[in-house]
Amino acid sequence: HPNVRKTGYVPEHRLVMEKHLKRFLEPKEVIHHINNNPSGNRLKNLMLFSNDSEHRKFHCNLKKLIYKNHE
Repeated sequence: HPNVRKTGYVPEHRLVMEKHLKRFLEPKEVIHHINNNPSGNRLKNLMLFSNDSEHRKFHCNLKKLIYKNHE
């Protein structure tokens, strides 16, 4: 695997997404667990972001939405 970690491990959530996309993920691509449970590696619980910046923006917007709904 081209993105194996030094430990010889590839995280399961990345493998699940790669199988779905039928391609290897780029190292910069980030997988988000929708339910925030890192052991929930079903495809419907995973979101793909092109990079960490996009992933952080998602979290920022989510926090804004939650805050707005609690006003």
